[in-house]
Amino acid sequence: MRYLTSLRRASERHPGWVDTGIALVLGALILIGLWVAWPGEAEIPGWQAALLTIWLIAPLALRRRTPLATLLVMTPALILFGEAMLPEYTWAVNAWWLALFSAGAYGADRWRNWARALASTLWMVYLCWLIFFDFEFPELSIDDRFLQVLTLASNLVFLGAVWWFGDTVRISRKREAELAAKTIELEREREENAAQAVLAERLRIARELHDVVANHVSVVGVQAGAARRILARNPDQAVAALTAIEETSRLAVQELQQLLELLRDGSGEPPRSAQPGLAQLNDLVQHMRAAGLPVTLRIEGAPRPVPPAVELSIYRIVQEGLTNTLKHAGGAPATVTLRYLPDGIDLTIDDSGRVPRPQMPIPAATA
Repeated sequence: MRYLTSLRRASERHPGWVDTGIALVLGALILIGLWVAWPGEAEIPGWQAALLTIWLIAPLALRRRTPLATLLVMTPALILFGEAMLPEYTWAVNAWWLALFSAGAYGADRWRNWARALASTLWMVYLCWLIFFDFEFPELSIDDRFLQVLTLASNLVFLGAVWWFGDTVRISRKREAELAAKTIELEREREENAAQAVLAERLRIARELHDVVANHVSVVGVQAGAARRILARNPDQAVAALTAIEETSRLAVQELQQLLELLRDGSGEPPRSAQPGLAQLNDLVQHMRAAGLPVTLRIEGAPRPVPPAVELSIYRIVQEGLTNTLKHAGGAPATVTLRYLPDGIDLTIDDSGRVPRPQMPIPAATA
């Protein structure tokens, strides 16, 4: 079975060479038979028999490129071959069967059945005429009519088998081509999905880097400016500001290390410690208070489990909002209100500073 599969693949890779080889082998067998058995009952000269053999066999070299034309050209040559009473008639018929099969396996959909029907009809009409009107049976002990019917029936059965086998091979080749195309399409989709996943992960990491670095650096900048202004007249407050800078820097380094651990891990699933959420809101509020921003955190409704992605989004929004309040609202008092609604969560960040802060709702996310 494996040998047949390898032979078929080689045939599909080099169809022209394979078909030419088949035509040469059949032509050589017929010509050798003519030469050995000549003249026998032949009714034409030898050179005409050789030309008729070439006419019959040569089109097989194109049986896959032009299968219907090959069949239609070979059919009259086969009939003439039989009429000339040439030896090796069986090889000629076998060559025609191969052409009929090729028309079914490789022929164009529009004309395939018409060409096969025409060639088969011509062959069967000639066979009927040959059996019932032109062929003289020898004296046998059984009824000649039975032999005639048996000969015609066997040819009909073989014709149907070759017709069916050609269709089967064509359908099989079509399914294989569709499966190959589907495989290529699925592979392309897989590569596209992988590329999109990589891009999404890059965007997520970029957002994390922005949230970790930009926000902490902003707090550090605000505290450094405050420490510089009050250093001379109020050293104690300056020390407090520098302490807040130190704590913020350590926190930024810690979050960066957690993010780098995620990148080194390569599993694509962030560790829980590297993904702040609602449980860390109190720590964030305390950190902002230490940085000089009066913040009040209110939680309304019954707390319930929230998807990790939603928790991270809430944390980052609060972090960004409070950082902006610290930078642009002069450290005015701020209020963070987290409401657990029946069908989602609502988040509001308010401050009373120079720049009013709009409400920042979060799209509903059912736990």
